[in-house]
Amino acid sequence: MAMKTRLKLILKAGNTVVAESADPLLWQSVLAAITGTGERESSGLPTPIAEQTHTEESSGPFLPSPELRSFCRMVQVPPELTHQAIQPTRQPPFLVLDEGRFRTFRDHHPQRGPNAISPSVLASTLMVLWFKFAKLGSPTVYQVKQVLEPLGVEDRNAYRSVQNCRWLNLRDSRVQLHTLHTAEGFRLARAFIETASVYPNE
Repeated sequence: MAMKTRLKLILKAGNTVVAESADPLLWQSVLAAITGTGERESSGLPTPIAEQTHTEESSGPFLPSPELRSFCRMVQVPPELTHQAIQPTRQPPFLVLDEGRFRTFRDHHPQRGPNAISPSVLASTLMVLWFKFAKLGSPTVYQVKQVLEPLGVEDRNAYRSVQNCRWLNLRDSRVQLHTLHTAEGFRLARAFIETASVYPNE
């Protein structure tokens, strides 16, 4: 009687298991990269998404980090879209926002009024959530501005925007998520990553 064996991908540092996965798409993609049998574009397999802590000299496929998996699980978004939208890392600038998504989001959400979402609020929310799961503490307003800088955005009212946001708190120039309104922060992050509206019924 033939036995069916389920393949598992195991990432080890020496004898220590760092991460493991039985996701068939992941191990097939890694196997193809190692053996050089076919490219991801032609195979139809998604590129493994991960925190990019590698150097330019390093090679090999990306592997999903525990932080990224936790972020995506809580925000309820696919890792592939998350990587495309915000490119989270543990090194400055920590996030690289997709310019196309950013422009679309800004064009479809008010910049003034009770439901306004300024660039600083958007970037602050995404950074707060990523810092939470990456265990990086709390981002500063200066770090938020650094994320917006490549997009050509200079928000002179960044402090005021964050202070007026009901799901964010500002303490000693550090941005935190308001414990009573976390769902709104998750909803905003999900809307940006999926290129959707934060207020679908409006």
